[in-house]
Formats: sequence, C-alpha cells, structure tokens
Amino acid sequence: MRSCGRMPEWGPTGSSLETDLGHHQTAKLADPIRAGSASLVAGDFVNAEVMFRRAVRQTPGNADAYAGLGAVLAMRSKSTGAEVAFRRAIKLQPDNAGTLINLSILLIQTGRAAQAEEHLLTALTLQPSSAKAYLNLGHVMIATGRKDEAIQAFRDAIRLQPNLTPASILLALLCHRAGRSDEAESLLRNALSCDPNNIDVRENLGIIVWDAGRRAEAEAIFLELIARWPDHARSYSNLGSILKNIGRLAEAAQTLRRAIDLDPNLTTAHSNLGSVLYGQQDVLAARVHLKRALEIDPNFADAKWNLALVELILGNYEAGFSWAEWRWTGCASLKNIHRDFSGAQWKGEPLPVGTTLLIHAEQGLGDTLQFIRYAPMAAARGLKVIVEVQRPLARLIRGVPGIDQIIQQGEPLPPYDMHVPMVSLPYVFGTTLDTIPVTIPYLAPEPISVEQWRHRLGDDPRPRIGLVWAGAPQPIEAHTDAWDLRRSVRLEDFAPLAAVEGARFISLQKGGSAAQLNAPPAGLVIEDWMNEVTDFADTAALLANLDLVISVDTSVVHLAGALGKPVWVLSRFDGCWRWLLEREDSPWYPSARLFRQKSFADWGDTFEHVAKALAQFVACSGHPEPIP
Repeated sequence: MRSCGRMPEWGPTGSSLETDLGHHQTAKLADPIRAGSASLVAGDFVNAEVMFRRAVRQTPGNADAYAGLGAVLAMRSKSTGAEVAFRRAIKLQPDNAGTLINLSILLIQTGRAAQAEEHLLTALTLQPSSAKAYLNLGHVMIATGRKDEAIQAFRDAIRLQPNLTPASILLALLCHRAGRSDEAESLLRNALSCDPNNIDVRENLGIIVWDAGRRAEAEAIFLELIARWPDHARSYSNLGSILKNIGRLAEAAQTLRRAIDLDPNLTTAHSNLGSVLYGQQDVLAARVHLKRALEIDPNFADAKWNLALVELILGNYEAGFSWAEWRWTGCASLKNIHRDFSGAQWKGEPLPVGTTLLIHAEQGLGDTLQFIRYAPMAAARGLKVIVEVQRPLARLIRGVPGIDQIIQQGEPLPPYDMHVPMVSLPYVFGTTLDTIPVTIPYLAPEPISVEQWRHRLGDDPRPRIGLVWAGAPQPIEAHTDAWDLRRSVRLEDFAPLAAVEGARFISLQKGGSAAQLNAPPAGLVIEDWMNEVTDFADTAALLANLDLVISVDTSVVHLAGALGKPVWVLSRFDGCWRWLLEREDSPWYPSARLFRQKSFADWGDTFEHVAKALAQFVACSGHPEPIP
C-alpha cells in the first residue's frame, strides 16, 4: 500500500455573486439603493445591508432592493435571509437573469445544486451570452456527477468570456482528471497570460506539472509563488510535499511547519507533515499531525490513509486496517487505481454457504501475493471464491486451494454476489500481529517447471543467490515514481557482494533496470535467465531452485516469502508499513530477514552488512533440494 504525500486540492474557484445592479429600475431608485450598491461594490457589507434593508422598507415593490439585500446577506453568510430576498426579487422581476444566477449560486453553496439547475437554464434562456451562468451550470454538473456536461458548460463559459479564470481552472481540473493533462496545462497557461497575478492558477499549474513528473519545474513554480506571496500557506504545503517526494525530508518538514504557522487549520499541511515525519520514521509525531488534520476535517481521506500507515507500521493492525478502509473516499495517491464494482462490499459478516465472493486485486503485484493467503480462509466459510488478479500472476495463483475461478484483470467478470478488495481482507478477518495467517508456503510452483529449471541451472554446488535491485518506474505518476526511486538501487550498489567467495549469483531482475547487467560491478558475475521468464509462475519455478533471494522491496520479496524461500529484504529508510519498525524479521514471512537503510537515500552501510551476512550464509550452506 502506498504512502500519500498529498498535493492539496485545487485552489478556490467558487463563483461570486453579481454585484452590479444596473437594471432598468435603478434610474428611479431612492438614495438607499444607490448607497447600498456602492457599499456592496466597495466591500462594506455592514453598511450595504443597512442601506438595502432601508430600501426594502421604503420601496417594497422594487426588485433591485431585494436583489441587493440578497447579495449582501449572501456575502455575510446569512444564507436563509439571502434566499428569501432573492426569491422575492425574482417574483417581482422574473426575467432578471442576474438574480436567477445569484440564487443559483446560493443554492449550490448550500448543497442544493439540483435545484440551482432550473434557475440557471432559465437565466440562459433570458441571457444566452452569460458566461457566469455557464460557469455555475458547470458547478451544478460536477455536483450531480455529470462530468462530461460540466466540461461542455465550462467550455461555453470560456468561449463567451476567455478571461474567466474560474472556468479555466475548473475545466483544467476535469481535463487533468480525465487524463488530458496537456490540455489542462494549456488552459492554465492561457489563464495565466490573462491573469498573471492569480495565485490559484499558478498553484494548480504547479500541481499539474508535478503530476506530469517534472519535479524541478514544479518546485520552481512553488518557489516563485512563495517569493511573490510569502504568506500563502498552501504554496508552502505544496512545496513541502514535493520536497518530501524527492527525498529532501528536513527541508520538507521545515517548509510544512511554515505552512502550519501561517495557517494552523490547513489540513493538507498537517497531513503532508505527517507523511514527512513518517518518512523520517518519527511516526508518533506523524500521528499527532494526522489526527490534527482529522480534527479540522474529519472527512479528509489522505490524512486517514496516512494515519492507517502509521498505525500499521506501529503494529496496531486493528486501528490501521480500519483506517485503511477509507482509502477510496478521495485519497490522491490512489485516484488512478480506483475501480467501481457493482454489488455490496463484504465486510466480514456471515454469508450463506455457496455465496459467490469476488476477491479482486487492488494495488501492486506484491499486495496480491501477500494477501492472496486469505482466499482459502474465505473458502473455509463455505463461500464460492472467484479471484481477479493481474495477468502476470494468474497462472501461479491457480494453485491456491479454495479458489473456484481465476479471472485476469481486463477480462469480463462472471456473476457474483458480493465483492471485496484484496487489501481489505486483513480487516475483514480481524487480523492482528498475533493472528496473521502464516501457513507457509501458500503458493507453489509447477513441479515440471521446477525440474526444468533444475536441469538448466546444472549441478554447480555453490549456493545460488537471486538478486533484484529495482522496482518498476512510473514516470507518468509522480507520487508512485518518487516512491519507486526511493526503494530501488543500482546494480553497482551490490559491488560489496563481489568479495563473497563461493556464491553463484542469478538475476531475477525484469524491466529496464535489467540493462545494468551489461556493466556489472567488477568481480560480480551474474547469470541472467530472465528472458525465459514470462510470468510469476516461471519466476516461482526458477526461485524454487535458489538458496536465497536478496531483493529491494518488490513483488519478488513477497513471492519468495510466500514460497517459504529465504529472502533478504533491502528496506528503504522510510520503509513500508508491513516491515514494522526496527525488526529484522517479518511476521508475514517467517523466511524473511530485513536489512534496513540507516539514513535516507544512503545504502552504503546496508550493503556492507549484507555482504558480511552473505559470507556467513555461504560458509554455512549446503545445497538443499529444490522445493518440489
């Protein structure tokens, strides 16, 4: 599961009320309406309210008096009185598009977007060229889940008023979330040319650039924001998140503390600081800031997710897995992997025997390999178990007992009664540190493939050591890619292992990082058979013929652990929750041993430790038979 170094929600783009009352009645108005209008435009809402109330008393049949009173009451957050005033104005003058728009804005702000739509459509009938009506119609479409219609509404608003910045920001947001980030960036850069001093445009441009993986450019945008607006707390929070994800933790913490000094109630800053402190392994302090974020906003999904990771790494599984169940309510780092499934999600309640349960893979390959151990437990309750997994795992997972059917992701799903995400299974089964299911092995390679690999590898008596040095980069997803860079190493970092005599090294590395085998460290001879490996069933059969796996924190670690194969995990400083704190063993995989990074981004001492341990391992090793 992924840590969430949160970039905040996009900057404010809310609509403002119409304050120009220049309708045909204004020429006949008494002084209170003129005075109220002037005060409203000047921002003197107290005097504006006094004047408009006087105007309503003096001219109770005047629509502009009520419209002005509604506007000032709305500005003063007196929504009930504002609505009454707007409705009286509309009753007196039903063809006033401006008042209809203002009433719609109030309805949107008070959670009644569906009611606002009718008034906006009427306003557009009266005034088809109203960009503001289209802007607010877009708000309605977002609130009612009609994103495509929202996009069209914002396009219409910009067509009518190209410099309408809120419409550009919101359209950019929708385009970005729909995967059209180039268009989103273009919209924001055009908006910036029209409105160069708009903080929100610059802030949102920085977020898009960050999400595109252009880290240095994103950092520069937020540094410029801070230079121009040194009291803008959200910019410090954004910059702190960037610094965290590129490994500059001390700077990130300082920057986020500055954000909190400027705005003690900025939830994103508290959540980001919690994520940074987690990265520094100061998890108790992280918990304080995450709980503070949730005191401010009990629905803030990122803080809940980060708090789940804190509780999990502390071994508080009951609390941690409970908090993790909030992960799909808006957590930024998971937005690209969220999928909707029909039917109810199983929470662990008793089900009739024969109920069909769909267990579906949710995050990485390692998560699937770790949590597939729960499938037999679901089958033991009398359920018919269907499992949907990533394609590279399908052949291997077929051997897990209790599974009735395997579906590869992308294939049509068969009928089912209930579903459950795989990462929710520890919560469903009430897992604690003492009740982790550790029936090992729970995965098994195909015996024929094991025997084939035994012949390929030959009878060399030296202990066979499998090596993995990198995960899978995600250059399009900045958060995930930054995390992968922290867990991965270079093959040259394994150089101290060259001094270990009597070991036979075999690559288990897939992907672009396998090219590093073309220039291995001096004296380190590594055999590479991975061109013959097509999926994890092949990897499992090869791995069964090895004596030890040494790997960074990738799916191969979980595969080795699930097979009961000795595995040494090279754990980054801000280690994954599943490895807990400080321990060298793992309650999830009894065959695992942890070698932890002692300081952020510095692997030197870790590999020296591994080399010494490997020398002892080789000296004490016989050559056991492969796993049958």
